[in-house]
Amino acid sequence: MLARLPHNDTESDLPAILMTAAHQVRVSINNLRRNENGRGYRFTLHLRSDLYFRRGTYIEYAPYTRLNHRLTRTVSAVCWHGHRDFFSACYALNPGLRFTTAFADYFNLKDFKDRYPNTYYRNIGFQMEPCHYGDACYCHTEHDTWTQHAETRWWREGAWQ
Repeated sequence: MLARLPHNDTESDLPAILMTAAHQVRVSINNLRRNENGRGYRFTLHLRSDLYFRRGTYIEYAPYTRLNHRLTRTVSAVCWHGHRDFFSACYALNPGLRFTTAFADYFNLKDFKDRYPNTYYRNIGFQMEPCHYGDACYCHTEHDTWTQHAETRWWREGAWQ
């Protein structure tokens, strides 16, 4: 993912904006580095390892844990809801940010609000086994905010089926 500031803002503010938003949403930013052309920063969002617990056969999942396309296993990635909340937190700090992802290029807050809901229906599965990107997580089952999600204990992997 690539993040850039508008031309009138200083680029040195961007890492602080990204880290603040990640802290608010409870995800982590990995591999934060300057873009090759010197404009903006590249990074990946990851689950916070301190929020993922394995106790014997019981598992508590970190907020925004994404599932594979068959919805049978967790993968080490942030789900659609986590990306949505991260972008919203970033845009609350600076509405002029520009994000380039694999799914879309958001030029500002208004563009994000107009186009982001459509990414929910992106197919991350196969043609014969389609799966919407927004459905590949535990968030949509009962909870859609971190505070509600953190209070839920997901028992053994696969017990939700």
